[in-house]
Amino acid sequence: MFATSVSDSTTLISHLYLSKIFIDINNDSSISHARQAYQLALKLKSKSYQAQSLDLMGAVLLRRGNLDQSLDYLLQSNSILSSLNDIHFLKINNRNIAGVYKSLNDYDRARGYYLSGLNIPLSGDSTARSWLLMDIGDLYLQMGKLDSALYYTKKSIDIISLLSDRVGNKYLPVALLTLGKILEKKGNVYEAQQKYRQAVEVGLKFHNLQAAAENYIAIAHLFKKSGKTDSSFIYAKKAFDIAIKVNNPKSIAVASSFLKDYYRSKNNFDSAFLYQEIGSAAKDSLLSLEKIRQIQNLSFKERLQQQAIQDAKNELRNRVKVYSLVAGLVILIGAALFLYRNNRQKQKANALLKFQKERTERAYEQLKATQVQLIQSEKMASLGELTAGIAHEIQNPLNFINNFSDFNTELIEELEQEADKGNLVELKSIANDIKENERKINHHGKRADAIVKGMLQHSRANTGKKEPTDINALADEYLRLSYHGLRAKDRDFNADFTTNFDAQVGKIDVVPQDIGRVLLNVYNNAFFAVFEKMKRSDKTFKPLVSVTTKRVADKVEITIKDNGIGIPQKVVDKIFQPFFTTKPTGQGTGLGLSLSYDIVKTHSGEITVESTEGDGTTFIITIPTT
Repeated sequence: MFATSVSDSTTLISHLYLSKIFIDINNDSSISHARQAYQLALKLKSKSYQAQSLDLMGAVLLRRGNLDQSLDYLLQSNSILSSLNDIHFLKINNRNIAGVYKSLNDYDRARGYYLSGLNIPLSGDSTARSWLLMDIGDLYLQMGKLDSALYYTKKSIDIISLLSDRVGNKYLPVALLTLGKILEKKGNVYEAQQKYRQAVEVGLKFHNLQAAAENYIAIAHLFKKSGKTDSSFIYAKKAFDIAIKVNNPKSIAVASSFLKDYYRSKNNFDSAFLYQEIGSAAKDSLLSLEKIRQIQNLSFKERLQQQAIQDAKNELRNRVKVYSLVAGLVILIGAALFLYRNNRQKQKANALLKFQKERTERAYEQLKATQVQLIQSEKMASLGELTAGIAHEIQNPLNFINNFSDFNTELIEELEQEADKGNLVELKSIANDIKENERKINHHGKRADAIVKGMLQHSRANTGKKEPTDINALADEYLRLSYHGLRAKDRDFNADFTTNFDAQVGKIDVVPQDIGRVLLNVYNNAFFAVFEKMKRSDKTFKPLVSVTTKRVADKVEITIKDNGIGIPQKVVDKIFQPFFTTKPTGQGTGLGLSLSYDIVKTHSGEITVESTEGDGTTFIITIPTT
């Protein structure tokens, strides 16, 4: 068991070493070794090696332009390294994360990670420090801050020049490339070209092929700007060959663009089309090195076929066959490109649909939460209206009790005076008055007691269970509660109401609290409508709300009619929709009738409305008796 563990550890370290060696030579080999190292690190449960492997995978994918996956691996590595307080690899990891953000043009985040890595104290780690300075210089170059870019890049080169190790020299061409670009932007074209050539020489010597390719591209760019297209072509071709070797899509795409433009200027459209296809494939990071080689092979076959056509152009039959073959190949390539494009569009559409679905689901959850809050607000508003009605109902008998109590106090004083006089006849008369007042006090006390008991009965916890309920009594009780509640809120409010209850209605199974809420909502709307009309009309108008119950076969109808302002015909069909209200802003949530509609539906009933604008409204609530 111990021997196996040692063997795995040795193999893991070898994979990490090879991944670092191949990172600028062959991206595929580098990431393959990094992945194998990661699997062994998981097996050995080594957090440190897991972090190093993840960082290497992220670094390779960064070079290939796969920024999303690169950042994912790098952030996983950063989390592990931070927990281990591994400051050496944190420097390297911060540099790689900054590289991702720099590629995304998120310069503020990139600079933050670079400076964070630079500020990690670690003695004797000049190599890592030189890398960070070099990258900060490149960042400032992209930001257009040439003086800052020149300062950090020169500091990086100064440190690298003092290093004798292979790793330091390996990254010298990267720093020289940045320095060349800075000089080029400052107008020092000749000096910039010398830096590019020096960088190519060092890159090839120390096997940093990727840096060599990028410097070749920079030289090709200089020649193209000066109109020396043949020289530009030579260096672009060198860059392309190296980029193919290391399988770096970014450099492949740039070099292909140079070659495409060159061949197009020479009217060599076949080669121009070839490099255009290779460049497009590299930009999308979808074609592997093998597919690029397949395109090259296909081009080679096409050239052979064209040569055969030239040799046999006098043979009509062979020429037709060759043209047919070429046409077939073109159609095949066109079909392949069409399918490829459709697949790309489908992937984008799926990604968009997924994003829209997630956004819709989040909005739906927020809407549900808001609806719950609004429904709770509506319930609290109903509770307030009930409370106001109850208070007004109780206040009447309390006023009688207080008044008769005051009368008795006065009568007792008179009784004492007549007793002193010895007037027995007057004593008996006063005693009878006191007795009558006590009877009235008792009567109104019992009335208040009955109101409280009734309210307690209806305010007990709503279990949602149906129970036999006297519909006439329920309708009458909530009518009075609504009226007195509105009177309590607005002393100017006044209206008449009448009832016509069918004794045959009796008791039916309903949830009394829920049906009471429905009645309260409709009553409140009716009283509001007649009060609004009263404010707009002359003194001859008499506001009236009438309530009628009637048993029809196996159903009970509750009809609530008012002579108020009515509902405009164009909005009648909308009044049961959630959040729709005809009341002024701040006077209605638009949930009362919507909740009422839902409650009636849960009782297998229905609620309908008939209204004429200016003449009044009639609501009919129908509830089955069984």
